[in-house]
Amino acid sequence: GKFQDYFKQQSEKARQLVVEIKPHGMLTECSNCGHQVKKTLAQRQHQFPNCNLSISRDLNTAINIKNRAKVLIKYLLPQIKLKSYKGLSLFAHQFER
Repeated sequence: GKFQDYFKQQSEKARQLVVEIKPHGMLTECSNCGHQVKKTLAQRQHQFPNCNLSISRDLNTAINIKNRAKVLIKYLLPQIKLKSYKGLSLFAHQFER
């Protein structure tokens, strides 16, 4: 949409690399061990019994975004010369199906 286009334009002007991340499963995936635990949107604090992690929903999702971006950059984007970029911007959005 318009926001995504604007975000990408501004990132390019600032010489920031934009990495698009599929958000599917981030809400229920433990950022520590990867175990999936079903939750409702009303649950703000997550308890993951597999590794005993207790974390806020927003922080858990932010860590999952960071982790997915690292994997994407490491394995899927080795041909990009990152020397020309000052940093990295992460952008998660719902991909159309």
